[in-house]
Amino acid sequence: MSDTTPAPAATPEAQAADGQQTELEQPNSEHAPLSPEQLRAELEAARKEAAKYRTQLRNTERQATEAEAKRLAEQGEYRTLYESVKAKADAADALQERLDAITAQAQAANERRINAIPEHMRSLVPEYDDALKLAAWLDANAAVFSRPTPPPLDGRAGGNGGPLLDEAAIKAQAVRLGLDPEGYYRQAQQSAIKR
Repeated sequence: MSDTTPAPAATPEAQAADGQQTELEQPNSEHAPLSPEQLRAELEAARKEAAKYRTQLRNTERQATEAEAKRLAEQGEYRTLYESVKAKADAADALQERLDAITAQAQAANERRINAIPEHMRSLVPEYDDALKLAAWLDANAAVFSRPTPPPLDGRAGGNGGPLLDEAAIKAQAVRLGLDPEGYYRQAQQSAIKR
């Protein structure tokens, strides 16, 4: 080496070689913490961009399919064109059959639910063209149309209408009194009904 050769400039990597790691501060705002509002804005922008790319991809695929179909039709290759479209048509037919079945089930369920609504409240149910939309509306408003449980007419609030007797206790009392347990229990039932 000659004396006129300049010494190499010190770099941060060379200085960190002594075992200590130094972290360089990044003045870049991309690494600064973002507020929730900024995160929402970034997320919304990313969603819009992804939607734009999905739409472009669908348009590109559709244009490619149309161009291929046009090319095959111009070349007279109708058999190839037919086979390429037949698979899509069969899948669409299967989906349409499934949709029709689901719609029919939803319509039948909606009719049963509407018939369960009291007559004077049926006019409140909207007439939607979509059976699934009507089912969602009926689900959301089910509590409004439910019939309240009528009170018991026999005066025993909360009871099932029969006497509330403890058979074992009554028969034990009959044994203590020296009476026939079955006859005593029947007599207790009849007296409870008369009350």
